[in-house]
Amino acid sequence: MKKLLLISTALVAGAGAAAAQDVAVSISGGARFVLRYTDPSVDNVTSEMQIDTIKGNLTAAREAYEGRADDPATTADEAVVGSQAALSAAAATLNASKSTANAEAFAEAGAQALVDEAALATAQAAYDAIVRDPGSDTNVFTRYDINVDGSVQSDVGIEFFGRFRIRGQNTDEENLSAGAVSAPRVGLKVGTFTLAFGNINGAVDSAPGVYSGAVGFDAANGHNLFQGASYAGFSSQGAGAHGAEVIFDAGDFTFHVSHGLAEERTGIYLSYDFGNFLVAGIAQRGSENDNADLEGVLVNVDLSDAFEVGVAYARVNELSRWRAHLDFEVADGTSIIAHVADRESGSVGGDDSAAGIGFEHSLGGATLVGGIGRGADESNAADLGVRFSF
Repeated sequence: MKKLLLISTALVAGAGAAAAQDVAVSISGGARFVLRYTDPSVDNVTSEMQIDTIKGNLTAAREAYEGRADDPATTADEAVVGSQAALSAAAATLNASKSTANAEAFAEAGAQALVDEAALATAQAAYDAIVRDPGSDTNVFTRYDINVDGSVQSDVGIEFFGRFRIRGQNTDEENLSAGAVSAPRVGLKVGTFTLAFGNINGAVDSAPGVYSGAVGFDAANGHNLFQGASYAGFSSQGAGAHGAEVIFDAGDFTFHVSHGLAEERTGIYLSYDFGNFLVAGIAQRGSENDNADLEGVLVNVDLSDAFEVGVAYARVNELSRWRAHLDFEVADGTSIIAHVADRESGSVGGDDSAAGIGFEHSLGGATLVGGIGRGADESNAADLGVRFSF
């Protein structure tokens, strides 16, 4: 990715030439515009009674956040816990109706350490989505990201770094938003060792192969090995996990452990790249009653320079799931990607299956991407768009 050097040796006053050369601020980013189609199944419809329950949950969360709880003795910490519990209850109701995408939005909002206006807005958007007509919907999705990175090399060989991101996106005609600035990720690096704090990347989200087999932009979600689970990842528009992480990257072998201070979740992954195949193991443990325990193992194999296949097995909150994928370069700059997945639903009736197939075609500086899939919630989706980086 090309970077624009903003601060150079000529702009660092009062420092020696050698020291000034070790200071840099750079900008990178990317954008996408996508035409998306979704067609929920009949089963993916939330009943009026469930909608009323969720509306009550959302109202309770907001009242707890604003300190208008019935008990005047409620402390600020208790109000936060009340908000989290109300949003998590809404997520459980939506999971029961198989509206998993909206359930994830409520779960994500409830997982915030401090339920704020942004978290409540996320939950409100999910609520608005379920009260709309559940029929087919076609919309345009746009996103623009700017990453701002800064670093300085100390005299003793330690690199200190920081990053924040500016993201603007419109999901559809009813979810319009201005850009927002993320919380920073800051830390230090010495050789193969990295220590970072704040809006951390997170071990589970960073593990290689977790998102193998991704189809289109979000035409199918079955490729995500831990789809539906809560785990830390760099938040492009929010505070993130507000945690700490340690990374040891020795080339072929990588070790990454992270802990979110906000959610009290600890994640870890180890991976080894043998050249033609990659093996990784991932695990996370949360606090009591957090329902965030997960573990998984995956193997990705390069059968040739143009053909990758992979298999993965995982458990999320003691429910098993598996995934298989392929990525085949059929021509120079053109690839076909596909996945199949299955997971235990935790309900009577057994498992939920998902599948998707898509393509990527290089336009020379940008990539044309498209896909079609069927999610574990039995909904169908397709998308077509362009992404590029700078």
